[in-house]
Amino acid sequence: MNNDETKKDVSFDLLIPAFQAATPDRRAEALALLRDEGDAEGEEDTTETWMSQTELANHFGVHPVTIGRWNLPCVREHGRPRYCLSVIENHMKSRSFKGRICALKHDRARRT
Repeated sequence: MNNDETKKDVSFDLLIPAFQAATPDRRAEALALLRDEGDAEGEEDTTETWMSQTELANHFGVHPVTIGRWNLPCVREHGRPRYCLSVIENHMKSRSFKGRICALKHDRARRT
């Protein structure tokens, strides 16, 4: 089984709830992709970028352990976390993430 097949297996469990929650326009786009109709001219590419913990750490310029401490949303593939870059970027803008960072900084200051 190659890496693309594994991603499809892991993501399949999330497909139905995501499809049900999507707007009609997004459903049509998803169906077009599933039918392998490709991107129509003028439409943007909706392919998501998935990264390992190390790749994500390199992307943000932090240590991989830091990514683990941040408790970012991920999908487990063979026991290892995989991160969707667009989801992570949106999560990092959230109030809950900013609160988590403040708590981690406070804990670090207390220990030193």
